[in-house]
Amino acid sequence: MQAAVDDGFQGVIHVEQDGETLVLDAWGEAVRADDPAGPGDPVPMSTDTVFTVGSLTKQFTGALVLEARDRGLLSLDDTLGQHLEGVPADRSGATLHQLLTHTAGFPGAIGDDVEVIGREDFLARAWEEALLFPPGEGFAYSNVGYSLLAAVLETVTGEDYEVLLRDWLLLPLGLEQTGYDDPDWSGLDVAHGYHGDEAFGPPLTAAYDTEGPFWHLTGNGGVMSTAADMRGWVAALDEGAVFTPAERELLWGHHVQTWPRAWYAYGWGVEDWMLMGWNVNHDGGNGYFYAHVVWWPESRTYVALYSNHWQERNTGLAWRLSKAVLR
Repeated sequence: MQAAVDDGFQGVIHVEQDGETLVLDAWGEAVRADDPAGPGDPVPMSTDTVFTVGSLTKQFTGALVLEARDRGLLSLDDTLGQHLEGVPADRSGATLHQLLTHTAGFPGAIGDDVEVIGREDFLARAWEEALLFPPGEGFAYSNVGYSLLAAVLETVTGEDYEVLLRDWLLLPLGLEQTGYDDPDWSGLDVAHGYHGDEAFGPPLTAAYDTEGPFWHLTGNGGVMSTAADMRGWVAALDEGAVFTPAERELLWGHHVQTWPRAWYAYGWGVEDWMLMGWNVNHDGGNGYFYAHVVWWPESRTYVALYSNHWQERNTGLAWRLSKAVLR
């Protein structure tokens, strides 16, 4: 870690094994002194700093779909055409399972994260955009697909996505510092994002409106959280506080092979490392922020990092930390 810090890392690192905390520390600044959107004085990073966790959001959407299934509101084999209006014929048969596993054929994105766009305009654009392949005939990582899942969830429940996220999953677990717009972020240090000398600013003003995020992010990215809440979420999944073991196996299933010994589950990646065991993991970033969580069930090892300063080499840091602990 000191080598990473010397190389420019700033953020929070959290490493546990068998319930013992090996590393929980923070480096750098949550807000730089010269940030035009900052208070003028630097805000030091702390282990309580709030970060946007990017595509780690997808694991929450996957869990919400399973919860809706358990409540009898939908089936994983349901199609887009069953739940949303105006879906063109070439994609109306795409199933929720295919959306969850990035096999429905939708492109990665159809607009910028911070573009002001509502749900109906987003759906209209998703119906117009050409598919990369017919549903079920390929794999292509798609933020669009997870936003469509969020739209389905809102349709079958009559509730906003963030209301479902908070009421169904987070608040029952005591995770009050995770979400888009609903948590009380006042009094907390919310990290601003940076790429070199370029400042992204605070996520709340850059990518959110008064109802939560715009629809290029809803359900697929942009959720904000703390190191403690993210650890609590993974622990709840592991300990059965959210799903039964069978349901958790569905969430973490080997659904679609993406690489040798690697699969995509429902908002999680699954990898089998012969010398270290298997893990579930996901990362996320937007060129300013980066987050990565890895859980190794067999060795009870948890590795997570959250950074507000984009560096390409950060994308491998969680794996290097895992090897330091497990090899």
